Amino acid sequence: MKLKFLKKSARCEYPSLYRAGVALLLSALLTMPPAAAETSFLQMLFVPADPLSVSLGGANASLAGPGSFLINPAHAARATRPEVSAGTVFWWEDISLRGVSAYLPLNAAFTAGFCSLSSDYGSIDAYSALDTPMGAVTAGDSFFALGAGYRSGVFSSGLSFVTLSQRLSAEHEGSAAALHGGAEYSFWFLNTGFSYFLPMGKMELGGGSSPQAIPSVMRAGANFRFLGSILSFAGTFPSEGEAFQSFGIEIPVGEVLRFRSGMNTIDSIMGFSAGVGLKYDRFSFDYGFTSVEIGDAVHSFSLAARLGYSTLKTRLYREARSFFRQGFYEKSQQKLNEVLILDPDYRKAKVLASKIAKILDRLENPSTKEEQ
Repeated sequence: MKLKFLKKSARCEYPSLYRAGVALLLSALLTMPPAAAETSFLQMLFVPADPLSVSLGGANASLAGPGSFLINPAHAARATRPEVSAGTVFWWEDISLRGVSAYLPLNAAFTAGFCSLSSDYGSIDAYSALDTPMGAVTAGDSFFALGAGYRSGVFSSGLSFVTLSQRLSAEHEGSAAALHGGAEYSFWFLNTGFSYFLPMGKMELGGGSSPQAIPSVMRAGANFRFLGSILSFAGTFPSEGEAFQSFGIEIPVGEVLRFRSGMNTIDSIMGFSAGVGLKYDRFSFDYGFTSVEIGDAVHSFSLAARLGYSTLKTRLYREARSFFRQGFYEKSQQKLNEVLILDPDYRKAKVLASKIAKILDRLENPSTKEEQ
């Protein structure tokens, strides 16, 4: 079974002076002021025994992006406002990939995630069990994932229900289901991620063929910032077939552009990946290129948009309240300062900040009585 995937890169800032100069030049060419450069990144490789594909300098278990809900459901928890992305990938001959994903924050802690991914192998000549020609059919496979992510401070988790379907001929098509869970944890400059894909049965393709087993897949990854760039490492460990690793680096140019490159350790399709993304207000566009030993190079295009009201201030307030209840008043105060920067009139944050200020004053000046 041949399957593929969709991904995106993550955020970071680069302080180099000459890169900042390039960013200023680009800003002058754009009529709209640039925002944080979040770009989407599509990639497709054919990886036997891995139902979700490989990461090359883009999204992995620890790097989120549109479509990466299929890599780690915990990525949904990062969305602070409704997001939608769509993309397509072109490879050898008629083979292509199309995907759509969306995140919808439900409240300060939970975010719903959705991703639909389909591949097209092009038209093939179909024959019945009696070898009677039946004309051309469109072969391919698809994924559909629906679930939610939960975030609490530096920890996030997610769970999704995934359906898989495959069509190999007029008589050989089937579907199966799986559960997919994951988690992320951040500390200092390091972010880690883990996910596990658990099939709930075999795929019945019909036509007298034997049921096809779907491998379970464990993913783990880590990324950290170094001199303003993001270095990432990820490993994929399928229950059938060989494990493989991927390495990537992302280098931003100011707040507008970012470049990526990466490679993997798969012997059969060892390839080099590179990409460039452009952020324009709430929209981002990305082009990716991957060289592979099988067929032509992969070309990918994607467009992402962030819409609607941000839930970031609510999340920050929730974290501040949690720190307050645990007695970490200074940490709570720091979170509240971030909230009030986003919304100076946020009443709940102002009330809690006032309480913390009084408590800290009493702790620093034990002899001072609280004013009546």
